[in-house]
Amino acid sequence: MSSPKRMSSNPENVQAATGTKSSRTSETGVYLKRLCVARTKAALLIADGEDWILPHFERLNAEVNRVEAKKDVLDLAIEIALKAKQMKSD
Repeated sequence: MSSPKRMSSNPENVQAATGTKSSRTSETGVYLKRLCVARTKAALLIADGEDWILPHFERLNAEVNRVEAKKDVLDLAIEIALKAKQMKSD
């Protein structure tokens, strides 16, 4: 479903390494969890024969994919920033 997690995807790791908490990463994670819950509920309704919700499921699925891609890019940016800070301090 999503790419492998990097160390920086955890807000606590970001805070420990940089001295700040990445609110953007944590907000994205919370939003992603809410989307996944909604998508799962829609999938369960579809499995029970409620085809009317299929368009909503499609939109939720597209949004989950978009947010996962955004989260991956944010994680990569944080990872690069952490490496740059580490190299700067060495």
